Amino acid sequence: MNSIEVIGVIAVVVSLLFIAYQILQANRIATGTATIEIQNMFCDIVNTFLNEPELADLGAKLAANDQSLTPQEIQLAMAFGQKYFVIWDAIEAAYENGLITGRTYSIYDGGVEDLIRRWPGVVPYMINILESWGITLENYRETKLLPKKSIQFTFLDKVVSLGLMKNPG
Repeated sequence: MNSIEVIGVIAVVVSLLFIAYQILQANRIATGTATIEIQNMFCDIVNTFLNEPELADLGAKLAANDQSLTPQEIQLAMAFGQKYFVIWDAIEAAYENGLITGRTYSIYDGGVEDLIRRWPGVVPYMINILESWGITLENYRETKLLPKKSIQFTFLDKVVSLGLMKNPG
């Protein structure tokens, strides 16, 4: 092999290493961006309560498990629950596509119990949302609509295990 061929082989190897490094960097950036976007979704919920006095009152009612909500508050509670389902779907999509790590996914999956304990009053409204999708406390373990490794499944399991709503089955 002459010196030009050796230089060519070295150049190819260096180019491949550089491309591998760029791909690694792109993956790290995508992972960091996805994590930040998910954190921002949760911050949006907190900021909503901080910036809207009527929503802060609703948050207090949900925290106290006060079910005497006005029709407007019921709609807001449903929207609050829906927001969590959207965030959980985003978390699952990010995890399935390799945009967040298993550790990060586990943190959010573990946060389900925090939601339930912090705002137990929202649970019935979130159950109503799931029921509108055909997922009930009676069928959530068997339905194909809800993967067993989903955060919504964890939510229903926690609701039942904490005794907030009874699973008839």
